[in-house]
Amino acid sequence: MPDRTCFGMPRNCACIFVLVSFILTAGSRAANAYDIENTFVPMTKAVSVEGAIARYTSGRLAGGYINAWNVGARISLMPFGVIHNRRILDGWMDGALELGLEPAFERFNTVHQNYVGVLAEARYYFVRLHYGPFLPWIGAAIGPGYSDLNIGRVDDDTKLTGPFMALIKGEAGVAWLVDNRTVLYAGLEAQHVSNGSLNGKESNGATTNLSLNTPWGLVVGCSWVFR
Repeated sequence: MPDRTCFGMPRNCACIFVLVSFILTAGSRAANAYDIENTFVPMTKAVSVEGAIARYTSGRLAGGYINAWNVGARISLMPFGVIHNRRILDGWMDGALELGLEPAFERFNTVHQNYVGVLAEARYYFVRLHYGPFLPWIGAAIGPGYSDLNIGRVDDDTKLTGPFMALIKGEAGVAWLVDNRTVLYAGLEAQHVSNGSLNGKESNGATTNLSLNTPWGLVVGCSWVFR
């Protein structure tokens, strides 16, 4: 039987993301009940929780893939409020920058191995492109951590092993400003995992620096805003 789950078919992740975005849009009854800029005032602080699913694929892995999920809790600051610049595309790139730190845990479920670390994250909300309380955003995160990953083979230099591991994420999605204190968001997420050759070499000279990459994942989360 073909694998019809989100892990099995990357386009299904995109379908799920579109569905979530549609549900959020359909459920809004307060599109113009407040000013979006009141949510992103200078020095706004936020606490966020989020979760994601992803599937890593590679011909160098036993079975050809690894399913994974992760959770994180982020503390962040929006230091500048809404940034306005009419010189860039006549202000269409106006938005709010969020900077934060996120302790994160990732479970590589297929191989029963883990990653835990702290990510530095940046996110940008395109305020000028909002549709009522909905606005697009992009984000990126990187951070070191500990992992018990031990996959691949040494003899052809395709092994990835801990204990040091770095996780890099790129994200894009839609946020729903429920009110001036609560933000729900959903998006697509790409991930990269590598040890940067910092765990030494095997006896035969192999670097044990096989990387894992996935262009598709789904992330959902909630932020609470404080001033």
